[in-house]
Amino acid sequence: GSAIGEIELAKQLKMSRTPVRDAVKRLESEGLVEVIPRKGTFIRHLTATELIMCYEVTEGLEGMLAYRIAAQIKEGLLQPESLKPLSSFIEEMDRCYAENETRLWVMSDEKFHQELYSLCDNTILKEYIEKIKTQFNCVSWFITPKYVDRRLSNEEHKELYASLMAGDSENARQVAQKQRARIRNEIKKNYT
Repeated sequence: GSAIGEIELAKQLKMSRTPVRDAVKRLESEGLVEVIPRKGTFIRHLTATELIMCYEVTEGLEGMLAYRIAAQIKEGLLQPESLKPLSSFIEEMDRCYAENETRLWVMSDEKFHQELYSLCDNTILKEYIEKIKTQFNCVSWFITPKYVDRRLSNEEHKELYASLMAGDSENARQVAQKQRARIRNEIKKNYT
């Protein structure tokens, strides 16, 4: 709900108003700020309902994404070695969880999912995920640390990784969707 003043922001960032104005327009197109004529630009507050809707969309998209990646492995279109960075991010998340480094855990989780997105061969699917990712990242940074069971998320990431490595498309889809559904339900229970 806070106001964003382009002039003040440009001064703070020590840049001209043009890139700031462009950035504000992009944030508006991504649904993160709201421009009210003759009143100003305001940071948009995502409601609990909107957060839940983000998870519903992501649940479907990531389920199909996981399905496609496992199919690529099974069909020999993607080599299992391509999945190794996912394993590194899982180890990083385990370490961050053990050391109670919530901020670093969220960053590792974000890297895991970004790497996952990069592996998929369906460019349209990746495009839709990119469109919702900005709003979804707001959920990750501000909601996940408070309301989501990170230990369980780590276990689900491991299960997803195993399904992908095995080329088990249906199980990969189910695991990806199950994780997003669980988080959506945790948000619904604790945040609304």
